[in-house]
Amino acid sequence: MTYQAKNISFSYAGKKILNKTSVEIQPGEIVTILGPNGCGKTTLIKILSSEIKPDKGDVSIGSKKINEIKSEKLARIRSVVSQKTNLTFGFSVREVIEMGMNPYGQKTTKEYSEDIDNILKEYELEKFKNKNYLKLSAGEQQRVNIARSIVQLNQNNTNQPKYLLMDEPTSSLDIHFQIKLAKNLKKLSNKNVGIALVLHDINMALSLSDRIVLFSSKETIKFLDKPFEKNLPGSLDMLEQAFKSKFEIISNQEKIFVTPFFQKEN
Repeated sequence: MTYQAKNISFSYAGKKILNKTSVEIQPGEIVTILGPNGCGKTTLIKILSSEIKPDKGDVSIGSKKINEIKSEKLARIRSVVSQKTNLTFGFSVREVIEMGMNPYGQKTTKEYSEDIDNILKEYELEKFKNKNYLKLSAGEQQRVNIARSIVQLNQNNTNQPKYLLMDEPTSSLDIHFQIKLAKNLKKLSNKNVGIALVLHDINMALSLSDRIVLFSSKETIKFLDKPFEKNLPGSLDMLEQAFKSKFEIISNQEKIFVTPFFQKEN
């Protein structure tokens, strides 16, 4: 059951942002959307997550279009972490995370309480659990949002494919929590969760991703399958074209890293 955007076109204020763009996320794979500022990455993830509607094209899960799936059912198979959360009331951290349980009705079981306690511990939020979400730092709020999205998917104990969509989830996280998130995303993908995320960190994208959707311009995208494993020169060339920058490759026996090339001026 593939999560798919097909022939998506979208314009804003008279400017074409996406033009006949097609992407797909398979269950159990991590797909990263990568590219320069303003190329349409966030627009694409917003269309995938139903936050905005495309001018043309369709988004579907399996054989059904997104708008044909009841909201409650959709919430059980897809969770979203946006760049911004529109909470205006002073919910506690625990209450925000509990929102991930909403698609499943009221639960007062011991198992339910343990699920919340475990995710609070995982993202080191125990001491904040009764604190007003709006009074947290940006990084703390992001950890709460991620915890809520994972709880939402964890409640679906069926074997059906599930999906997690994330727009710049690491933007407010320090290194410690970036690593924690990366490990958790790998664990989720091993549980048949398909993951699509927007990142700016090229090396995290290379390390995490099964595939990269690389925007080389507002209307042109390219796909890097198992980045750099099969076609190192070609993949590097595509990155340099997309970001209009030169990169160096640093490699060891297990991994490849990319760093910007700074040429000393005479």
